[in-house]
Amino acid sequence: MAGVVGRPRPGQSVLVLGAAGGVGSALCQLAAHAGVTVHGTSSPSRRAQVEALGATWAPNAAAVPAPVAATFDSVGGPSLAQFRRATARTGVVISYGFSFASSSGHPRTVALLRTAVF
Repeated sequence: MAGVVGRPRPGQSVLVLGAAGGVGSALCQLAAHAGVTVHGTSSPSRRAQVEALGATWAPNAAAVPAPVAATFDSVGGPSLAQFRRATARTGVVISYGFSFASSSGHPRTVALLRTAVF
């Protein structure tokens, strides 16, 4: 299986879930530096942190004004389907985490299997 690359161009937009986290904050900064419009999710208490990274804070998928070229998902689980709808049909969703497992009560292995698509 070939790898998929999320490489939005200047003027396009992306959605970064968990934008206040380590990987999410790096993605926000890199995309903003490249001239890409960034929408980032986080808890309301971390909104200012997301905005300081050059992103527009989005509390949910409905807050993203238009479909994005790429969604970077560190959350996984049920939110993946919700935020996939915010991605353009020709866009890409890159899921690299499943932090939802910590609040779902599922062991990480079970959470990974529930998230993975083969």
